[in-house]
Amino acid sequence: AVDDECCKALATMLSLRTGEGGSPVKGLTLALNEISSVGIEALRLGDGSMGGALQSLDVSGNALGDDGAAVLAKALASESCRLQTLSVSNNSITATGIVAVASAVKSRNTVMSLSVDDNEVGGAVTTLADCPSLRFLSIRNTGLTDAWSKAFSAKIVLSDSPRQMQLDCRGNGECGEASRTALAGVARIHRSFKAIWQ
Repeated sequence: AVDDECCKALATMLSLRTGEGGSPVKGLTLALNEISSVGIEALRLGDGSMGGALQSLDVSGNALGDDGAAVLAKALASESCRLQTLSVSNNSITATGIVAVASAVKSRNTVMSLSVDDNEVGGAVTTLADCPSLRFLSIRNTGLTDAWSKAFSAKIVLSDSPRQMQLDCRGNGECGEASRTALAGVARIHRSFKAIWQ
């Protein structure tokens, strides 16, 4: 399994490869490993050495927690970071971590696909409705409720720009008919919005 020390070695190798004229890495999959915030920081996603070329990062199924989410948020907010697709699913991230990520995604407008599945983020999922760049958002098994679905829907309806988004809501057992009705209302206003429930 890849751990934090492996991430340090990987970052060095990729930096050397790019420095020697090799083609930059555009996609990196490090899912289902033992990476914490230390490993994510070692990848130096925000300093231009790799983040400038990297477009896709999958770190789902690791041990990032809120500290790792904060490191990612800092990288995402950097001018040199060009990530378009990010998966942080199943990383023990709470509301605190998701709020940090959402703030960074909103500030830079480069991330178009974000997966936060299997993290107990609760109502913080509504902060992701403020990110107009997102075209795909997966919030499966995140503790979404009817109240938070309504709040999420209201934010999108009240946004200034048309929203093109596919929202994957599967696995949120607390959501009932009220959630489906609220998100269906968004789809009537923003024709390119679609919520997936099954």
